[in-house]
Amino acid sequence: ESPLLISMPAVGILAPQMLWLADFFANLAGVQLTGMTDYMFDAAKPLFLRSLSLFHGWLPLLLLFLVWKLGYDRRAFPAWSALAVVLLAVCYFFMPGPTPDAGNAAVNINYVYGMSETQPQTWMPAWAWLSLLMVGLPAVMFAPVHLMLAKWRGRSSPPAAIAA
Repeated sequence: ESPLLISMPAVGILAPQMLWLADFFANLAGVQLTGMTDYMFDAAKPLFLRSLSLFHGWLPLLLLFLVWKLGYDRRAFPAWSALAVVLLAVCYFFMPGPTPDAGNAAVNINYVYGMSETQPQTWMPAWAWLSLLMVGLPAVMFAPVHLMLAKWRGRSSPPAAIAA
């Protein structure tokens, strides 16, 4: 029941999950938004694999419920931002990049090469895209959620029972 451990994924994934859901419902309606959920409608992908991705629908609600229950720890924003930078670097340097025929393999994890599973983005150098993600995700995705959660359920320090 750690507010910090609940607040970190809440601040880090609520906005991206909402974008995923918007893209999913747009795709369901036949509208192309970002393309990040195209695989959900690809009959060549196993149904089990696509079903696993349905966690994008319930996880944001669970995180909001837990933050409501436990409170939001303001340390989550810097902690998740630092974790995100490390994870983006790991994905870039150690995980497979986009490939034209990846099959069901996980490629381009966290979109560190661009928004496509089949080819890297080409409108800027790869290092610039990665740098943009490392700065842009905390600034554009995490900070607004942090401000919202801090105003809604924020606490400046952990409760005495947890801190002891």
